[in-house]
Amino acid sequence: EWGREYTKTYAINVINTVIPVTSLELTVDGNAVTDGKYTVSLGGKLSFSKFTGVTVGYIPTPADANAITSVAYKVDDTTNFSIDDNGKITLTTMGKISLSSSSSIATKVTVTVTNADGSTAESEFTFTVTKG
Repeated sequence: EWGREYTKTYAINVINTVIPVTSLELTVDGNAVTDGKYTVSLGGKLSFSKFTGVTVGYIPTPADANAITSVAYKVDDTTNFSIDDNGKITLTTMGKISLSSSSSIATKVTVTVTNADGSTAESEFTFTVTKG
């Protein structure tokens, strides 16, 4: 035991300034959401069953924001749509049935980013799935 040396190495990231997110630009599968809405057209009456979902993303402002502690995704219409913790929107079984009897269904999608200081930035849009 005597005369032994132990060395441990640690990586430490020093942040001189905490930069919180102040606003969000939303995307769907990498495409910008414009005018507060985004529509996916399935191109046929029965193709709703082939809809595998889309993923909602965000671009923070400022771009060098470093204080994000959590991101929450929410859809208002939970009967027809579901959204997971990574922002993937899919149709529920009921949503597939609803879409089979109508030309489109829609929901409001909300993304909320929480910063280390407790402040939040939020953005929303209307997501629509159409058969045509």
